[in-house]
Amino acid sequence: IAELRLDGFNIIEFNTQSVFDELIADILSGGPMFGITGFGPCRESFGLPGPSCLDGGIDPDTLLLNDSVHPNGVAHRVWGDRAISALEAATVPTVGTLPLMLLGVCIAMGMARQRRLTKPTSVTA
Repeated sequence: IAELRLDGFNIIEFNTQSVFDELIADILSGGPMFGITGFGPCRESFGLPGPSCLDGGIDPDTLLLNDSVHPNGVAHRVWGDRAISALEAATVPTVGTLPLMLLGVCIAMGMARQRRLTKPTSVTA
């Protein structure tokens, strides 16, 4: 990471372990923040048939894991929210983003012009 920064790249670090620790702490305190009250999994595997937590009337969003590998949608949403917050808190240099924005505007204008030039004309009888 340090070498990339020296090469001029804007590196934004995100600690996924801290989010996982936050989820675990919430589960251990009864799930007041996110509503996850157990670890799961809801089912053994998505690829194999078998019983799931739904068979017992348990909401899968109250268990951290949907299967032995995949977190539930609530956990994904928490990770996503924390990642977006990390990106919003980071400063993006204007110098690096301005050429990309101008390129996008030029492409959009070119596409609109091309559509106008190739638009078939209607003939009325």
